[in-house]
Amino acid sequence: GTVFSPATMHAFISKIGPDADFESIEDSFLPPVDMWGEPYKAMLDFVAQLGVLEGLPLDRSGILRVSVPFCAAFMECQILLPFLAQHFLERRLAQGLYVLGTDATILKGAKWPQKEKYAQRKFSRCQLHLRQMDLTKNSLPECALTVAVHPEATRDPVWEDIIANLIRSTVPGGVVLVATYFDVEVHAVQRYGAPLGVQFQVFENPYYASHSVEESPSLRFLLVARIGRKQPLPPVASILR
Repeated sequence: GTVFSPATMHAFISKIGPDADFESIEDSFLPPVDMWGEPYKAMLDFVAQLGVLEGLPLDRSGILRVSVPFCAAFMECQILLPFLAQHFLERRLAQGLYVLGTDATILKGAKWPQKEKYAQRKFSRCQLHLRQMDLTKNSLPECALTVAVHPEATRDPVWEDIIANLIRSTVPGGVVLVATYFDVEVHAVQRYGAPLGVQFQVFENPYYASHSVEESPSLRFLLVARIGRKQPLPPVASILR
C-alpha cells in the first residue's frame, strides 16, 4: 500500500476536529502522494503564471464553472479547490465556484461524499459535485475551465469522443487544460482537437526542471487551449509541435 511520511500523517491528523478541515475521522481522506500532488501543484502555478486563467467567462450568477472529467477518486481535491478559491474568490474574479468531477466508474474508496462535504465545510462559496457519467454517451454541461488529467488517449478509439465532449462543453473564451504522462498521449489529444478547430500549446511541467523523469511521470506534459479565439494564449513557445 501507499506509505506516507510521519510528517504527512501528523499534518493529516491535525486537520481533524471541530474547527479543522474535517469534522471527524469518518469524514476525512488523505491527500495524494507527493509524486502526483507536487506536479499537480506545479501545473496550476504554471498556468496561473501564463495568465490564461484571467478573464474566464462566468455564468449569469457570476459563478465560475469548472469541469474535471475522468476524475477517478478526485485526488486533487485538497489542491485544486484551495487554488481555485485563492485565485478566483479571494481576488474577487468570481462570486462563487461550481466544480463538477465526473468519471465512468466510482472507485472503491474514492470517498466522493466526504470530498463534497469537505468543499462545503471549507469553502462557503464553492460547490463540488462528483458524478458518475459515461462521457462517450452523455454530454458534459457547459463550463469555463476544464482540467483533464491523464486521458488514456492512445488506449481506445473512444477517447476521441471523450476529448471532443470536453472541448465542446467548454464555452467560448474558456480554457481547456489537459495533463498527460507521455508524448504519444499529447499527440493523440492534439489530433482529436484538430477537427474541432482547437490547437493546443504544449509545455513540459516545470516540476521536471528540478526532478528526475520517472518511468511513468505524473502530469509531465501540459496542453493548453482557449476555446473560440484565434490567438488564445500569450506568445510562449510550445515545446512540442
